[in-house]
Amino acid sequence: RKTKKYIHNVIVVDDGSTDNTYKEVSSIKNNNLKIIQNKRNIGKTLTMVKCFNIAKGNIVSFIDADYQYDPKDLAKIIEKVRQGSDICIGNRKKRRDSIYRKFMSWGFNTFDKVMFGIRVKDVNCGLKAFRKDSFKKIKLKYLTTRWFIATELLARYYRNKSRVAEVEIAHYERKNSVSKVSAIYLALETFMYGILLKLDMIFNSK
Repeated sequence: RKTKKYIHNVIVVDDGSTDNTYKEVSSIKNNNLKIIQNKRNIGKTLTMVKCFNIAKGNIVSFIDADYQYDPKDLAKIIEKVRQGSDICIGNRKKRRDSIYRKFMSWGFNTFDKVMFGIRVKDVNCGLKAFRKDSFKKIKLKYLTTRWFIATELLARYYRNKSRVAEVEIAHYERKNSVSKVSAIYLALETFMYGILLKLDMIFNSK
């Protein structure tokens, strides 16, 4: 039985890192690989939107490169979208994080559920995939935020009554790096922009 081949391209972003990411990736010779290097850290939101706009193909997927996710799980996420979902998000059922980070995650998920009716269990999971045509319809607004994209992305998909799917994925303990994400900053950003997003959805019907 022949395996169907899909055209793909891979975009690796070095968002102003201080390690050897750019050097290591630059040594890989592959015509499907594109490398973007931000001279300074501009945050996850703007970086991701930048990549979404230049990504080719009908389905766009992304994964955090901190060794806490298994790239093989991308196949499960993408397959859900191929089967008809507009967007699919991973769910770290056995999350290998500290109790503090798990508690913060519970808070984010609860806030997003109450404010926007988001019913997935792991809003900030760094493994998602979506149809590019569906993404063009949601029109993200808060591009200057650092990490709010996870909430706004799903809130607008739910607002559009899109087909949202979720699949369980593997998650691993962080061993070789330290997270630069401030949970307190993320909480404040989510709360502040969450209120602005809610107001925007109330007073702007489109």
